[in-house]
Amino acid sequence: MLETTRLRFEPISPKHLEDTADMFCTNNRVMASTLKGSVFTRSEFDSLLHTDFINEQEPVFGFWCVILKESNRFIGVSGIHKIKYQDKEYCEFGFILNDSHWGQGFATEIGHHWISYAAETLQLDQIIATVSPHNLASRRVLEKLDMKYMDQVTSEDRGDRIILGRTL
Repeated sequence: MLETTRLRFEPISPKHLEDTADMFCTNNRVMASTLKGSVFTRSEFDSLLHTDFINEQEPVFGFWCVILKESNRFIGVSGIHKIKYQDKEYCEFGFILNDSHWGQGFATEIGHHWISYAAETLQLDQIIATVSPHNLASRRVLEKLDMKYMDQVTSEDRGDRIILGRTL
């Protein structure tokens, strides 16, 4: 089972589908600095659920629901996936948390989990994360995780992104 001290990761399933859709489709504050930079329509969200970005074929890759163990409550999504930037393949981790759970150390806890998982289980030698240049709080979390600036890119579907990486 994928878990941290306070969190459990569960596959996106009907059990948490409406919570996930609510965050992606109605929470402007959260979605302003992630993925496409704005909330999704329900149709866009349903399409996203069927992409490799969210649901990769290999176990572990893709996004998972983040559940607060203490209350069994959905608080966001997180995961690790394969991605290509500038003709090089990487494994990238990310997190999108409901704003009611910002500032409580969950993003740092999630980052530690994926970094350890990438090193110990996947035996990767590097991991990356990307962040919107405007999302200073998430960038600070990534820097606290010893991730270093690598580059800045513009992607058609995700806009401007700063790439931070860490050798494992």
